[in-house]
Amino acid sequence: MSPVQGPSCVNHSCTSLEVHSSLSYMVSLVLYLVNNALEMSHNKENIMKPNKMPKMNPNAK
Repeated sequence: MSPVQGPSCVNHSCTSLEVHSSLSYMVSLVLYLVNNALEMSHNKENIMKPNKMPKMNPNAK
């Protein structure tokens, strides 16, 4: 994000490194959000369909 960048830096290592780090960050963020959404949907399913889950679930309230 420096204001002055040479064309070689833009064409090669700098952009690829920046893109890679931002991509890995986005991927981890998306995975985290998907994980949360899946957990919430599973909890909703367990609440909506109690016949699927046995009543022995200690986390159920």
